[in-house]
Amino acid sequence: MPAYVQPPLPETVEMAIEAFGNRVRVAILAHLAKTDAATSREIADALDLSIRPAQRHVWYLEEIGLVDVDQPGGDRRGTRPRYSLNRRAATRLYEELGQYIGLSEPPQR
Repeated sequence: MPAYVQPPLPETVEMAIEAFGNRVRVAILAHLAKTDAATSREIADALDLSIRPAQRHVWYLEEIGLVDVDQPGGDRRGTRPRYSLNRRAATRLYEELGQYIGLSEPPQR
């Protein structure tokens, strides 16, 4: 039986797959696209998710730059950071995935 093989992909394509290939992350991005900003609790409630998994997904999306937060990183315990969609970064990552699979041409520079 052949081993599970993962072909090497560009880093941005890997990030796009992690972000756009996950139902919860896509739902979070869609929710943030419809709101100005939301706390992780508001996101969890709107999507009928438990808070901890919702936070982990939001933190990942923040880490890769698709979500912005109104507070600096570090210890945010006891605070209510508000998250918003970084539309420019999300669009760029989505377009890079499309270019990689041949659905669109790279932008002219």
